Amino acid sequence: MSDEEIAERLAGLPGWEQNGHTIERTFRHTYHECVHLAMYVAAKAREVGHRLTAKDFDLAHHIDAIATAHGAEPA
Repeated sequence: MSDEEIAERLAGLPGWEQNGHTIERTFRHTYHECVHLAMYVAAKAREVGHRLTAKDFDLAHHIDAIATAHGAEPA
């Protein structure tokens, strides 16, 4: 993806940032809930596959939904 495409997609994902060839966002919750959340995110990442493509931005939307469902707060 071009830098312009990445920036455009990030505009629709508040809290997400590009870091090299990845996009990332930090959430805050209790230790045990973070471990649980990480397992759900890992399963979704494996399901959709990932490289910095449109799939990563779809995954970011899923991660936001998973985090919200688990009560995680953006850091």
